[in-house]
Amino acid sequence: MSNEPANAVKRMRSPSHPSINLAEAINLAKMLWDKDRMHPMSLGSMSTHWGFTPGSSSVLTKSASLKHFGLLNEIRGGSPGRTQLSDSALKILANEDLNSPERLGLVKKAALLPAVHTELWDKYAGQLPSDVTMKTYLVGERGFNPATVNKFLNDFRETISFAKLSPGDILSSSDELEPESKTVSPPAPLGSATQKAGSPAVVDSKTSTGVPMMPEQTMLTLPLDDGKSVSVPIGMSEDTFNLFLETLQLWKKRIVAKWERKAIWKNSDTDKPVLIIGELGEQNGEKYYKSSDGTGIPGSELTFTS
Repeated sequence: MSNEPANAVKRMRSPSHPSINLAEAINLAKMLWDKDRMHPMSLGSMSTHWGFTPGSSSVLTKSASLKHFGLLNEIRGGSPGRTQLSDSALKILANEDLNSPERLGLVKKAALLPAVHTELWDKYAGQLPSDVTMKTYLVGERGFNPATVNKFLNDFRETISFAKLSPGDILSSSDELEPESKTVSPPAPLGSATQKAGSPAVVDSKTSTGVPMMPEQTMLTLPLDDGKSVSVPIGMSEDTFNLFLETLQLWKKRIVAKWERKAIWKNSDTDKPVLIIGELGEQNGEKYYKSSDGTGIPGSELTFTS
């Protein structure tokens, strides 16, 4: 028999999401840059830079938020929990023109990078309804904790406003889920001709000053059944892997190509135009196709017209 009081409220865990807004996340990234530049950092280092006591849970939630926005990367290999600022973070921090198209583009991409942000933005086509409507959806269908959903919605709206997103803004095919796979060299020394004091510098690997480059991520290439392949980084944490799976599922409609071909079905009765939407496999050496009404049709009875 459970010892839990009858009136106890079970703690609900919301889907993974940033615990702060994007403006706060960029400010925290700036604090890391000011202290450690592009050097790998431990959670203890970030605690000190952000003014938290060692082991504070706030460090974990805020560093996770920077990862959601694509501003912080985990270091593959070595001690667990070590991170460094991402290429996107450096480009945002290095651009002092807050209204430049390049910086705004990076900020908009960061704002929509968290899976649940993209889900809401796409669901309402960039025209967000009232908090009551979104709260009903998030709690009822996405399992958000009622005690934290208001804070999330406030951060989400502040992020959208900060990024200056409008209904016409969507991630382009080249921006969607772009992995942080570029190698970033250490910054040029302060006071050099290529860098202003206190500003981050992104040095192209081809024009590096000779300072050893940081190692690239180890990637695993997975073959797909249509002759294509996809590469994923090796060594991600369990939380990052789960977030990766959630994000893939969220973007399924844009990732998966819609397969349709028109054909004439020549059977014993008549010639019938049909729309073929997929393959069903082979049986006894005959390939079967699926029509739009769910009928399985042998390939030998089809003449494709498109």
